[in-house]
Amino acid sequence: MRSPGQLLLLGSLALWANLPAVSGDLGICILPPDGGLCFVLERRWYYDYEKKKCLPFSWGGCTSNENNFETRKQCEDACSHYG
Repeated sequence: MRSPGQLLLLGSLALWANLPAVSGDLGICILPPDGGLCFVLERRWYYDYEKKKCLPFSWGGCTSNENNFETRKQCEDACSHYG
């Protein structure tokens, strides 16, 4: 029989194993698309962490988070290994 401390440790490890890390590139790849504040409306690509693929979005041309790539290939190179 496992002690309560062991069960707590196992439960914590199971939860931790399913959480995305927020360091390095993955931190970028879990950010939501951010269209920015301007109104140019360029087609850009962002990584959708839930769908595990790069998708297009409209970017206003200024300000944004780092999950904003000029090409699908750039997005895939940066984030697709998390899928």
